[in-house]
Amino acid sequence: MEENGTIDYSQHYQVGMRVGIDIPLASGNIFREWGIIIEMEHDYIQLRLSRDILPQEMKIEVGTIFLLVTGKEGSGLCCRGIVVAEASRRVVPLRLISEVLIYERRNFFRIATYLPMAWHSCRSMTGRDIREQWDDARLFRAWHWSEINEAVPMMKPLSQDQLSRFQSMRETFKVKLQPVAANISGNGIRLKLPQLFYPGDRIAMQFFIPFSKPNILEVVGEVVWTAPVLSSSSVEPFYYTAMQYYFIDERDRESIIRFISLEQLQQIQQLTGSQNRPLLQDEPLTPQELARLRLRKIGVALVVLAVIAALAAWLIPVYRDYYTGKSERNIIDQTFEKGIKQYRQGKGADGN
Repeated sequence: MEENGTIDYSQHYQVGMRVGIDIPLASGNIFREWGIIIEMEHDYIQLRLSRDILPQEMKIEVGTIFLLVTGKEGSGLCCRGIVVAEASRRVVPLRLISEVLIYERRNFFRIATYLPMAWHSCRSMTGRDIREQWDDARLFRAWHWSEINEAVPMMKPLSQDQLSRFQSMRETFKVKLQPVAANISGNGIRLKLPQLFYPGDRIAMQFFIPFSKPNILEVVGEVVWTAPVLSSSSVEPFYYTAMQYYFIDERDRESIIRFISLEQLQQIQQLTGSQNRPLLQDEPLTPQELARLRLRKIGVALVVLAVIAALAAWLIPVYRDYYTGKSERNIIDQTFEKGIKQYRQGKGADGN
């Protein structure tokens, strides 16, 4: 993790500033939101989000990493922040955890850490063989996990042939995990390996993620670039090997993102200690927002009153004419009654 103790974040972020917020989703996409900084002290800030309701797949919890953005991609600035306490309906507590850099989404959430893992080259295998091996390994991990944890059965039971094959291949899928220096993200990983690979080579990897079920993830990476590790020691050469994930289950990607968040949070707590602050209540709207809201309410009320007045102006004369005998209906009634009266009078005169 980058040291942030000497970074003056106040040069770029201030209370009252509106900032863009990039939030990772489990699908690997990024949700764009914006908010207002309502409190700031060194690297600790509280954000008031612009909306009350977020997308269903968007979860804001302790360990979630945000990207605070000012300006546009390529020209604006950004800084990563991590949620350090439970968020309220709209107020989110963050601690800034990186340098302020040029805004590029591809470097959204990434961490340098030691990751228990194993790997092997797939250079001699075809793409179809790699895919079949990856599918078999994932299925074996799920079966082995359900075998160890009877309370977590497999969603789809194995056939008898698969069960017999996996039982006979336990040693084949057994891996020896060891901590490896890794720079890992939700989209790829960079390792320091003793073997030279080339762009396009594929490497099968097993990651140990403690809270995942199963806790060993099967991933295949495709090499993007390599570079020798410059070292003055006389040991065998190592090579930085950067890969993007070629085969990965989306649930495993979500576990990796969660792992990054928790590792980042643990590093922060080790450096600064766990600090719990009371969240600010949802603050009242600014005078400008309050004025706009009042004007909107007044406008709606005036429209309603105008409609009521127009209806009244039209209905009152109609009712008045109806009850005073001036309406067309009353004129007809009067003519009819007058004719009946004259008829009766004439009939009475003939009888006399």
